[in-house]
Amino acid sequence: MVHPMSRRGFTLIELLVVIAIIAILIGLLLPAVQKVREAAFRTQCQNHMKQIGLAAHNYESSFKSLPAGIVGPPNPLVSVSGDAAGHGSLLGCLVPLLPYVEQENVYRVISPALITPYGRMDDPANTNPALPYWFDNPYPPTVMYTAGKTEIKPFRCPADPKGEPDNNAFGATALANGYILGMMIRNLAPSTVVTTGWYYEDYNSVETLMPLATTNYVGCAGLGRGDHPNWSRYEGVFVNRNPKSIVKVLDGSSNTILFTEVSGRTNTSGRNNQYAHSWIGASTISPGYGTATGETALVYQMSSYHTAIVNVVMGDGGVRPIRAGIPRNTTDPSWLALQALGGANDGASNDFSLAQP
Repeated sequence: MVHPMSRRGFTLIELLVVIAIIAILIGLLLPAVQKVREAAFRTQCQNHMKQIGLAAHNYESSFKSLPAGIVGPPNPLVSVSGDAAGHGSLLGCLVPLLPYVEQENVYRVISPALITPYGRMDDPANTNPALPYWFDNPYPPTVMYTAGKTEIKPFRCPADPKGEPDNNAFGATALANGYILGMMIRNLAPSTVVTTGWYYEDYNSVETLMPLATTNYVGCAGLGRGDHPNWSRYEGVFVNRNPKSIVKVLDGSSNTILFTEVSGRTNTSGRNNQYAHSWIGASTISPGYGTATGETALVYQMSSYHTAIVNVVMGDGGVRPIRAGIPRNTTDPSWLALQALGGANDGASNDFSLAQP
């Protein structure tokens, strides 16, 4: 006997309902996935910063002090361009730490290039006025830039979504953009709380040596070296030509920032990928400009790509979150608390919880 058989399919309405349910489920799951991803990035970032903190401690054990924040002008009151006494090499504080983050091979390439007829470029006691910039000995610094292209995992935050910064390769633009090669912080009497100067590489004429590798971590300079009657006391650990040992940080190692995150992507122009910090040129940054997150942070500002926080390494090696959104306002209690954390020997008794999330 022959029996007819049929299979009922979905109606259009049923199919639309199923699609709607799937869309709702995806909408509910995405925030959870993003939170998990952010938590993973934050944990990886903190682990990287702990490695840098440990490297700094190991460096100090070897040399009895931390490296200088930057080997800048012998006169700490002048701009990053220097004066008749010289401008220094502008070498920063991450290069000396390379052997202590398992990058001895990279350091062995760089170290001979730091030797000049005028002394070593990584010696903060070298005040020879003819000491060249590390990136101009000669220009282009083929050895230094080639080594500087090496990606150093502990120097990168996994939350940073960007690749190269905007640049002026082949003279395509007239805009200021590229990799930071040296950043110096200072304060000045009678009224300059903090000021920052830097050089940058814009790619033009050295395209084959680009891109340099980025860092999201730099030393904390506090309000830098200077002569301001009130704010000079907030000099940080990593400043121009004044290397410090952790045991001589009078504010206490657990109360003093060694390293901070930077997103390093903009300046005052509003372009959100204008600059990036290269690890070979990285030096310091100041808490004097407050804190921020994301692509709208300033290149000279403590900043990150995390949600609502900026991670810092304290002098005891611990990693602590600092609240993002602290304003640049000298009367704001959270700003004052941040400066107390950034200073090494300020003796301030601010409520540090004001700077925490």
